[in-house]
Amino acid sequence: MRSHYKKIEIENYYLDSDNIMNSKEQLIKELDNVPEPLIQEVLDFLFFLKAKQDLDTKDLQDASAAVATVETEGTVAWEDLKAEIGL
Repeated sequence: MRSHYKKIEIENYYLDSDNIMNSKEQLIKELDNVPEPLIQEVLDFLFFLKAKQDLDTKDLQDASAAVATVETEGTVAWEDLKAEIGL
């Protein structure tokens, strides 16, 4: 399986400047040439990344809310801060 990844890497690096594909086009092209079980793994990983991004966004929103509380109230209780960010 390792040689397959090496082949993909080489193909992506040697595209000439007249034939450069964006990431989405490259992904679609590669998906056309892999078996269904690998496509399922890619799809599962994509779902994982999307869920992680949603959690990261919520964490950033929670941290921003805590900072806003500190700015308006001058402080925030440690337990409130931990609850706010889900610790």
